[in-house]
Amino acid sequence: MALFQWGTLGGLAKVLVVYLAIRLLDDWFVGPFIVRRAVHIHPVVTVFSMMAGATLAGFWGLLFAIPAVSILKVLGEVIWEWYRSEFALPSLPNRSQETHAPLS
Repeated sequence: MALFQWGTLGGLAKVLVVYLAIRLLDDWFVGPFIVRRAVHIHPVVTVFSMMAGATLAGFWGLLFAIPAVSILKVLGEVIWEWYRSEFALPSLPNRSQETHAPLS
């Protein structure tokens, strides 16, 4: 559309730069913080899992990196709780019942 509207490659380049900047901000900063609040995975783990998924399996690895890490996290929590209850170790408080101070 930019090429047809302005008729120059300069306008197209400006639109592409703005699009790429917004995309990078969303993918590398906003997305990991949303995943952190929804699934309780640290943003650094989110970014590294996406990079590892892309390196190991390309596009499909990138697409399924966060669900795979989320499944492994929940599976680890379940196994840990089972281990603690099986050997009569004191359990940790439930994270969902904790109160957090607001950021602002």
